[in-house]
Amino acid sequence: MADSQEESSPVIRFHYENAPDFKTSYVEHVRGGLTPNGMLHMTFFSEHRKMGMVEESEIEFVDEDHARRTSARTVDLDATVLHISRVQECSVYMSRRSVERLAGWLRSRAIEMGEHSAHSEKAAEGEAS
Repeated sequence: MADSQEESSPVIRFHYENAPDFKTSYVEHVRGGLTPNGMLHMTFFSEHRKMGMVEESEIEFVDEDHARRTSARTVDLDATVLHISRVQECSVYMSRRSVERLAGWLRSRAIEMGEHSAHSEKAAEGEAS
């Protein structure tokens, strides 16, 4: 009976292709929430401190829908304020089923990372002695 089950089981081969705009990004944070149709929306981002100069413009309103720049100058960032730039890398929408699968996958990877970290720490201790 095992042979007949194997014969009727379909074979699936997954072929991975990169989208034309595919990129690898380093992200530190995520924000988002549930959409009105029940999907989970997540935007992944990294952040860094802004330092140096910034362009500051003055504008003049032509009417309520239009404005034009009347002047621009480069100024130092206000040192009394911490300026943080959040670089949003991508947004993702996922179904509940996909979120549950991802949560399991992330838990497994977190365990692996912990094991790797513990192994690396022991190796470093061995090299130091």
